Amino acid sequence: MYSTGHEIKTPSSNLNLITLTSNSELILITPTDGAAVTFSTWAQSKPSTTNVRSKSGIQQEIIQSTAENTTVNGDGILFKESIKFFSSGSTPATVETRENLFKKKYWYNYTINSGLPSELVISGKIFVIGQTFVDTSTKWTKVGGRTTLNAYFTASETSSVTVTWQQKGAEGIWQDLGTGGYHNIRSKINDRGVLNANLIIDKIKESDITIYKARIEMSGFEVTTDLITLKAVSANVPVVKDPVFEGKSAFFHVAITVGPKPLIVKLVHEQSGKEVQINLSSMTSSPFEVNHVLKDVFSCDDGSYYFKITFETGLHYKTSKVKLAVKRMCRPLTTPPNTVLTEEKLAGSSNYKLKVTCADDDPTYVIMRFDRTEATCDTKTGKWDRTDLTPCCRTIAPTDD
Repeated sequence: MYSTGHEIKTPSSNLNLITLTSNSELILITPTDGAAVTFSTWAQSKPSTTNVRSKSGIQQEIIQSTAENTTVNGDGILFKESIKFFSSGSTPATVETRENLFKKKYWYNYTINSGLPSELVISGKIFVIGQTFVDTSTKWTKVGGRTTLNAYFTASETSSVTVTWQQKGAEGIWQDLGTGGYHNIRSKINDRGVLNANLIIDKIKESDITIYKARIEMSGFEVTTDLITLKAVSANVPVVKDPVFEGKSAFFHVAITVGPKPLIVKLVHEQSGKEVQINLSSMTSSPFEVNHVLKDVFSCDDGSYYFKITFETGLHYKTSKVKLAVKRMCRPLTTPPNTVLTEEKLAGSSNYKLKVTCADDDPTYVIMRFDRTEATCDTKTGKWDRTDLTPCCRTIAPTDD
């Protein structure tokens, strides 16, 4: 916590030697924890006055004063005074921007016998370390993805630093993160006295969607960063309800149920790799919902589709896939004489059929071939299973001639 102290000696006015020392000329404190320095005076008598001054931003208080007879430096008095230095509160534990993060430097003067010929002064430095900064309080990611959490803090070049990342467990207990998919990387201290601590999560699990913080130990102090909440994007893509005939339109929809505002949304056809960027001017919010109509579809548009989303945070996300089935219409069949063709959908299938009935419900018309009354259209191929439908013929009653 301290560097080696220094010593000042001067003859007193009556030739008695006065010695003033401290056990530190460099003091490290944090925004929340102070540190004490002990000043020792050897003289024939106690100092007439003691005084300590420090630069604005640092406060101090006397925590102990003792005087005892000594023969170490001749007959006289050993007077000790312990003074604690701490931040006045003008240095917050966390800062709002990285630009405001740097090691704060102050000074102090400790004076005895002020204004007398035997006045002595010891000066030293005070560094405020342990300020922290995190890039964001909320980090968006995706399950199965990779992410990095960043924390920054001030330290001294002489500090021995240990950084431990912690994760809040399901029962609210903070757990230290080690290996097994987690990597704790720390940079070297820069010329502003700042170190960067990164936590890299290789492949995010559901249990990783929680709260994190970094615990930093250095120079006998312990500080923790602000909390970082890791959240996973979630989006819902409903199925395309019914197969669509060629030349018609298909409707796609995505609702970002959990996540930040999207910047770019594209609809991707998996088989061809074709991407369509969607106009977001009509996007709703809370949740963010995006619609897209694919017009005039053809058989080449059949296949799987998904949304590729780029968020304002820079995160890239792919939704689940939905299937678009494009049906082919069969060529119209010629209506056989004296008949009516009725189209019917086939249950449990995307196919349809044409059914022959005789025209005008005239009982004098009868179906000529009962084995050719129906034709089924296979919408995958756009072909009929038969094209030779039966006509209806008029029956003529027999006569006596």
